[in-house]
Formats: sequence, C-alpha cells, structure tokens
Amino acid sequence: MSEPSKAARRRRRRVLGWVLAALFVTALVMGPGPGVLLVNEPRSFLNFPLVYMWGLLWYAVEVLVVIAAYLFVWRDGEDEAA
Repeated sequence: MSEPSKAARRRRRRVLGWVLAALFVTALVMGPGPGVLLVNEPRSFLNFPLVYMWGLLWYAVEVLVVIAAYLFVWRDGEDEAA
C-alpha cells in the first residue's frame, strides 16, 4: 500500500486541528462556564465536591487536547521538507 500524499496528510492534520480546537473551546466553556450549573449540587465524587471534579475533568480534557495537538498537528516543517 502506498503512503498518503502530502496533500492528504496536510488535510488530515488541518481537520484534526479544527476538531481539537472545537473540543478545547468546548472544554473552556463547560469547565468554569454554564456547564458548572449542571453539577452545582452538594454531592461528592471520590470524597471531593462534584463541582471540583467537574472542573478537573475539563482541565484534563484541555491538557489532552494540547498534547494531541503537539504530537499530531504542530509539526515543524514536515510538509515543507522535500
């Protein structure tokens, strides 16, 4: 099987970049924003307040998005090299 063309790899990286950007913006909104209203109850999860765990969840999503972008999207001149 042949290796995908540079244009196809560039297109896939661009689509992945947009998906990761949308996920990051969603995490930014859901973490401290209106998403908090979904879990703002006096309950706990693993002996931590539910609202605290909600914020940690979305923070973890943001960190994973940045790691994925670093590994798969932010390539230094890979497409430009001959």
